[in-house]
Amino acid sequence: MLARLRGIAHRGPSSDASRLRREHARYLLYHYPSARGELRIGRPDLPRSYDDGGLVDVNSVSDEVLARLPGLNTAQAQHVVFDRRLRGPYASTEELAARCLLAPAVTDSLREVLLFLPPEPPPGPPVAPASLVEMPDEPGSDGRPGASRGGAAAAGG
Repeated sequence: MLARLRGIAHRGPSSDASRLRREHARYLLYHYPSARGELRIGRPDLPRSYDDGGLVDVNSVSDEVLARLPGLNTAQAQHVVFDRRLRGPYASTEELAARCLLAPAVTDSLREVLLFLPPEPPPGPPVAPASLVEMPDEPGSDGRPGASRGGAAAAGG
């Protein structure tokens, strides 16, 4: 039994073990979104210890990583990255195929390994939500109600 499991683990990206790892990684992404950054799911270009079964986030990786995928050549991978920079991230395999004019045979072979995650926000200081920022009543107001409407005279005095 153990020899059989070892054989499964070494069959390549389309093996049962890799498929199970991809399903588990997708489960983690759905239920624990923070796992994306912590485990670097879909980012084979970054150092990591988690095996996601060969998933690739098409919206984050370079053309060199994309060119290593089965069915994509260097020119197609460069086109994917150029189009992504020009028109924004991809939402699905169908959108990728339409925007980059990829043949169905290419995208069908990639469907199992591609992820379409929204870009991560750049690191930086946290920004306070607009609901927490104190806004004056009117432009030119000093923040006190009625202050920009004539002060005491507007208050009925």
